Amino acid sequence: MKKVILFSIILVTIFSCNSSIDDSLDLPQYHYFSGGYVLLSDSSKIDSVKFVDCATNVSYGVKNTKISRRIKRSYLMLTSTPKQPLFVEFLGERTKDSVTNLDVIEVDSLIGFNIEGRCTEEKLIVGVYESTAANGERTILRMKSNYTYTKDLFASDGTEVKSSGVWYKSAKLELILQDDSEEKSLLYFELIPAQSSLVENGGDKPLVYKKVYL
Repeated sequence: MKKVILFSIILVTIFSCNSSIDDSLDLPQYHYFSGGYVLLSDSSKIDSVKFVDCATNVSYGVKNTKISRRIKRSYLMLTSTPKQPLFVEFLGERTKDSVTNLDVIEVDSLIGFNIEGRCTEEKLIVGVYESTAANGERTILRMKSNYTYTKDLFASDGTEVKSSGVWYKSAKLELILQDDSEEKSLLYFELIPAQSSLVENGGDKPLVYKKVYL
């Protein structure tokens, strides 16, 4: 295990040097992903690698880049059997393949592999969450597997406010919602996996959203 941890630290150092993340941006340029990584073939095609995203349980191909080819070599150094799934964490983005027009993952920098890691229900973000504020307002938040969301706020006076937008993980335990309004307003959340909860960090008091069902 010490060898694996040390190897991951070395990989982080190597790939961080190649990262082009601009810390001056209001929004992170690259998003956090974790999941199962499987090398299916040695070709340069999109489907030579399968990545199963823990947050959505959706499978993606991985775009063939200089960094992704280095990750393939690292994977081969850590696996003892063909097509062995390995848990991986990285920064990247969802984009479209120019040939198939399918959603694919483009990796910017590797955080590391973990031979003991795996996707669990606690890591799955997709689902329906509910919160109730101190003033009686009730909110239903639906997190979808295509990285979009809808939000329904039921005010204490009986009115309903609907909103929608996109979501993504900015770090292992950090989540951002960006709405579809002209202002592109942002909501920041802390993930509490053990409690299947999201905590909205804003306002006078943090608001807890509890997952009610998948």
